[in-house]
Amino acid sequence: MALAPNTRLGRYEIRSKLGEGGMGEVYLAEDKQLNRKVAIKCLPPGSIASEQANRRLLREARAAANLDHPNICAIHEVGEEEGRSFIVMQYLEGETLDTRMKRKSLDLPESLTIAIQVTDALAEAHGHGIIHRDIKPSNIMITGRGAVKVMDFGLAKITQEGFAVDKEAETQSLLSTPGAVMGTVPYMSPEQVRGEQLDARTDIFSFGVVLYEMITGRQPFVAESSAGTISAIMTHEPPPLARYSREAPAELERIVSKALRKNKEERYQTAKDLLIDLRSLSDELQFEARLERSTPPDVSRDQTVVMSGAQAMVETDHQPVVRTSSEDEKSTREGIRGNIATALGGPLLSRIALVVIIAVFALAVAGWFYWRSANAKWAKEQVPRIEQLAQAQKYFEAYDLAAATQKYLPDEATITRLMPTISDTLTVTTEPTGAEVYLKRFSPDDSGQFP
Repeated sequence: MALAPNTRLGRYEIRSKLGEGGMGEVYLAEDKQLNRKVAIKCLPPGSIASEQANRRLLREARAAANLDHPNICAIHEVGEEEGRSFIVMQYLEGETLDTRMKRKSLDLPESLTIAIQVTDALAEAHGHGIIHRDIKPSNIMITGRGAVKVMDFGLAKITQEGFAVDKEAETQSLLSTPGAVMGTVPYMSPEQVRGEQLDARTDIFSFGVVLYEMITGRQPFVAESSAGTISAIMTHEPPPLARYSREAPAELERIVSKALRKNKEERYQTAKDLLIDLRSLSDELQFEARLERSTPPDVSRDQTVVMSGAQAMVETDHQPVVRTSSEDEKSTREGIRGNIATALGGPLLSRIALVVIIAVFALAVAGWFYWRSANAKWAKEQVPRIEQLAQAQKYFEAYDLAAATQKYLPDEATITRLMPTISDTLTVTTEPTGAEVYLKRFSPDDSGQFP
């Protein structure tokens, strides 16, 4: 039975029901002592007597209460009233990432901003030996000010030195309990669906799925059934980001691909490493954006200096004046410098502006070489994967990745050799001439049949 408005739980007064999760019911309440809004999670009716549910509720509270981080939803108190256990949490006004993605598509800067904050929260949790195990868009809140909060540590597990101490049977029970993984399966790691022991790298895979979804607007492994989704998580490689997002840079493709490696030994080993790469990419894109917006100072158009041979003619808005270089060479040079200094606001500012222009140019050149090197490195790493996809007859995925790779390795021998296999050349004759032709891809279903 849901709690009615005005029900008291200690010093808290229930205002309304906010929703239900896989673990309990969440209510908006008022802290009468501190005069503030809070969110209260308590066990749903019928589960109060369950020792396992109570232990899980308290585990969530203990796990999150030990974390003090701006991107993690704070736990204020754990209480019990008339046999009902509850957690008092920070009340957040905003929307979940799931809601935002349904409302609008996220652009690249917004996606990276959210990704950096979530990864920072995971790095903090993992640093305290805590893994979340249920990272998904509905557990990520975005406040009205744009701050990101990771919520719902209902599946959180305290690990010992980064290695999980939970048992295989507990994870398997999550798969067999009705409703326990509803809406979560598409974000689970391969080791999680296999019921293996988990460590922090399971959160990295789950967040890789979330990051892929933010960039492309679709989940990488989703299928028509939970069994099909689990099969895809275990065996399928997600399509390249470039198939769905033209603005996704190659470095982001590399980051997402590494986060989604099925072998956890090949994944990012820590959330900190993932955070470093995301921040570096974000800084690089911001620098490029600033560089595009920056323009050199305008030179004054009131005076234009034209030099030719032994004479120098200074054109003004009025009558031109001709001087011989033998007589006025020095004054001409000073005049040129004076014109530039005047345009830039004086001798000191002219020197500063010149230094700034040179520095910006040097940074642009260095940034270009770094970006090119990173892209070439990423492209080389994709060649074995392209060959694997081709051998598995996943020609669509192989071609998309090969096309993206050839931008940086146009003469790569392996890709050149595979291209006749993974691509087809179509010749279309239309009647009437000039008609538009559309090509649509069809993927096989679980049975291998095409529609």
